[in-house]
Amino acid sequence: VEKIEELVKKISNFQDEKKYKSAISNCVELIQHADSIKKSGLVEVYSKLLINIQKDLKFEELKELVRKLNEEGLILLKKGDVNLSLDKFKIIQKSLKQYKK
Repeated sequence: VEKIEELVKKISNFQDEKKYKSAISNCVELIQHADSIKKSGLVEVYSKLLINIQKDLKFEELKELVRKLNEEGLILLKKGDVNLSLDKFKIIQKSLKQYKK
């Protein structure tokens, strides 16, 4: 029970700090521990949480990609390279459409 409480606290802290990869690994560890002590209710709850944390990570990665491409596109636009800038914005649009799927 102590181990479960410790992992729950770690997961919560990592989520608050947006350290999703650490939260994911702790969540997996918690699920494995709960499974080993036959706590199926906890396995189910934290399996759902794991899915949500993975979605949060995917969204954060998308935000970073869009931010980077946007910066690159604006730099190219300022240099007068409209075509390459437009390509960057098309990649952003494509990435956003893929995320919605």
